[in-house]
Parts: sequence; structure tokens; C-alpha cells
Amino acid sequence: MDQFDLAWVIWLFLGIAAALWLLGGFLFSVAGRWRDRERVVELTQFGPWVWGNCKVAGGVQRYSGKIWMGDLVLARRDFGKEHLNALGFNDVQAVSVEGQIMVRLKLKLENGVLRGHLWGTRFQFNPRTQNVMSLKSTAPEAREWVKA
Repeated sequence: MDQFDLAWVIWLFLGIAAALWLLGGFLFSVAGRWRDRERVVELTQFGPWVWGNCKVAGGVQRYSGKIWMGDLVLARRDFGKEHLNALGFNDVQAVSVEGQIMVRLKLKLENGVLRGHLWGTRFQFNPRTQNVMSLKSTAPEAREWVKA
């Protein structure tokens, strides 16, 4: 096999892998309204790409992620000073954490229900400047989303 044949085989393999990845996203639809406890999350999907939001008092939570063969991975970012204050952040801290990833979710679509786990983010702040010093994931929590 000469160099041209090897390059052709590599490109062919990459093309087939990309096509399968896209197809895996189109086969499992998670678009729509989902109830996560008392909140309703509106998800939109194009192939494997998923995004959405949830309106909360004083702000909004935005989701983004990917789905493949029923496995959904999402990250949630929170926005809105009032909402962040309600979560326990003071005004200076709210500026630092707004738009940062607050939660990561790994959910599996099973019989029309999304089941899996959520990992929160614990922020540690500099006591003097109130800037973020470090991030740490919390222990996983079981989550179940049902169609709203």
C-alpha cells in the first residue's frame, strides 16, 4: 500500500466515523420540554447538538451539549444577578460566576425518560478579593427528567 492509498483509507474511515456520529444524534430526539423536579427545561436539537434554557426567578439557566445513541451530556451555565444571589453568591461573587459552568449532567434516554446523574460545581473564593480561587465538583446526584 503506497502513501496515497493510506491517506485515502484514513479519510474514508474519518468520513464514515463522522457520518455515524451524526446519524447517532439524529436517531435519538430529546428536543422539547422536560420536567426536572419543579423546573421545566426547553431543549432544542440539531443532530447530535443540543441546547436549551430554563427560566428561573431573576435569571436563566442555559444548557448546551451533545447526544449520541441516547447518551446525553449537558453543561448548565447560570445567568442573572438576582438568581445567583438566591443561590448564595454575594454581588461581587455573582459577577465572577455568571456564565460559568454550574452543573454537568450525564443522562440516558430510556423509554422516553432521561435518567442519570448531575454534578454541581463548588466555588472557592479569595476572602479578600472575592475572586474565584478554585473549582471542585460535588458528589453525583441522581436525576430523572420526564417530558412536560
